[in-house]
Amino acid sequence: MQRNATCLELGSRMFWSLIVTEWVTHGSLYQFERVTISALYEIFLHRLRYSPEIMEINNFIATIKSYIKMDFEDEAYQPVMQFVNTMFEFLTAAAELKNIPEGAEFDDDRAFYKLNVSSYLLNVDKPELLQSFINSMYESYLDKKNYTQAALSLELLANTYSWNPTTFLPPCQAPKFPSQSEFKRKEALYRLIASNFNKGNKTEQAVEIFQELLEAYNKFSFDLKGLSYCHTELAKCFIELETAGSMESTYFKISFIGLGFPTSLRGKEFIYEGLPFEHITSINHRLTRMYPGSRIITNEDDAKKLLSSSPFGKFLMLDSIWIPNI
Repeated sequence: MQRNATCLELGSRMFWSLIVTEWVTHGSLYQFERVTISALYEIFLHRLRYSPEIMEINNFIATIKSYIKMDFEDEAYQPVMQFVNTMFEFLTAAAELKNIPEGAEFDDDRAFYKLNVSSYLLNVDKPELLQSFINSMYESYLDKKNYTQAALSLELLANTYSWNPTTFLPPCQAPKFPSQSEFKRKEALYRLIASNFNKGNKTEQAVEIFQELLEAYNKFSFDLKGLSYCHTELAKCFIELETAGSMESTYFKISFIGLGFPTSLRGKEFIYEGLPFEHITSINHRLTRMYPGSRIITNEDDAKKLLSSSPFGKFLMLDSIWIPNI
């Protein structure tokens, strides 16, 4: 993946020969995909002196595709095309993640691409890479005291495990866990998730986690200490909800318009949860601090015109919306 035409041609031919050899030898590209994505992830993770940019990635994939001369009905055609397209998508996501600038205003973009990259690590069955990746997200959110996002990060990791009490897992360094059953690993993660939801004043979400954990104890383990722990924590949550009352959050629809925004935001609309009873002027100030140089638009017709023209600069269209409590 070099700009030099000779290097690009040589590297592409070598990679294509590896694809052909792997298919002829094994009749599958799954193991090759695992190894390739793992190696590429290491290149981007450690930010070596050189890592490919979008232009080099596009040229490399286009060159690889130019070598594919198979008939559509050939049994190798679909697996090969799927492999090449997966490589392109992964490389693009990794390059976009690497190119996101430092700073809190880009945290949403960074989280979007981290989740995208983590999905590829999960698909190629590389648990150690995925665990380390999610742990870095988790610790980053803890440093910023964003406990809700910290909990959601751990939930991604917990979802990769089942409630199997007989399967044993090796020790994990990031996050740090001893050798234990799959059930115990998921149980420990669920307790951490609930704790972080409580710290982030998301008591309702903590209740849902404890209820899922309670169901797991009943179905798979019948751990009396675990059952006692869940009922005790649920009682604390219910008391908290009763005394604090239900604070109704304010929600805003935010449109990101203009080439000044990264591709993870550009031309997209999101629903943001504001603070309880937050006024639209408050969210205006917060967004302009997060995205310096942005211009706030209040007229929907103006927003539609800008969306259709993809202008330079950064424009934000805000609108208050009401979401009923379910």
